Amino acid sequence: MLSYCISTFSSLGQTRLTECKHSMCTNCCNHVILGLKYAVDQSSVGEAMGLQGTGGYRKIKAFITPADVYKCKETCQKEYPVESIVLLPPPPPDQELGKSEESAAKSCIDIRDNGIKAASGIYYVKAENKPATQVYCDMDTDGGGWTLMLAYKHDANAEVKIDSTQMPTDPLGGASHMDL
Repeated sequence: MLSYCISTFSSLGQTRLTECKHSMCTNCCNHVILGLKYAVDQSSVGEAMGLQGTGGYRKIKAFITPADVYKCKETCQKEYPVESIVLLPPPPPDQELGKSEESAAKSCIDIRDNGIKAASGIYYVKAENKPATQVYCDMDTDGGGWTLMLAYKHDANAEVKIDSTQMPTDPLGGASHMDL
């Protein structure tokens, strides 16, 4: 990719050449997870390590953090310095995300990705064009971030009555669901 920069921009001066190299470098940082996924999906080593397919993608995504991508971009800035680029560190986790109506998250995934290391439980979520509501977030299954959408307990010979106005907040009991 750097050969493209050299062949295209070297005649336009060092600044343009450096900007191109910097852009290529940061683009690689932004796509490192997908690049690794592609590489392991194509190799027998990826298969032997259990990194192929959806499960492997989750493992790679859990291993490469936003801080790692930021460090990669810092390296690009050192190797190919550009004046106009300002690298900001990733924001700290939001300690209050999902704990109240005022700090409602967009989803359980939002809490998993941008909040504190959250345990499974009840959180506030505000879906687009809907008021904030309490939901049960499963933070343990398959990497967490799951929203409980339907829960019911069915006793033998009993009619299941589902309350469609309530989000379920107990995965083991109750009978409710809500269309979001």
